[in-house]
Amino acid sequence: MYLKEMKRISDNFVLLVTCNNFQPGYPWHRLIHKVFGFSWTHGQVEYNHVTRVRRLFRDVGLEVVEYGAIDTPGWPDPSGPRDIRLHRRYGKGINTELKEKPDWDVPIIQYAKTGQYPGWMKALGKWDMTFRKGIFKLPLSHLFYVVGIKK
Repeated sequence: MYLKEMKRISDNFVLLVTCNNFQPGYPWHRLIHKVFGFSWTHGQVEYNHVTRVRRLFRDVGLEVVEYGAIDTPGWPDPSGPRDIRLHRRYGKGINTELKEKPDWDVPIIQYAKTGQYPGWMKALGKWDMTFRKGIFKLPLSHLFYVVGIKK
């Protein structure tokens, strides 16, 4: 199991960030993968529920010190025409060879390098970080995290 290995090689803390199946877009995203035959490329589904991950942490001897939700734009997981197009173009399992190399360069890289973020991104960041701890944001968050410490 991955968590046992993460614990073994960690000096102290273990962090797991994964997809959140508690938000309303998650089932839709799973359905899109099934209907269009896209292989699931978003991690192991068994780790996509916060209560299960917290239990797994305890089962391997990690004390959960914090958990919460991140990547909380206020809308469900964006499965739709854009997502289908990206999976068709760059996903594995549909084409054995990619027709073109994915261009994953996104504007946030430049924002991070310069420290100059657009206002809307600053506002979303404040919202995201202010209420990240606990489970209150789970219905709106694409991801959640669990932090454990070796006992």
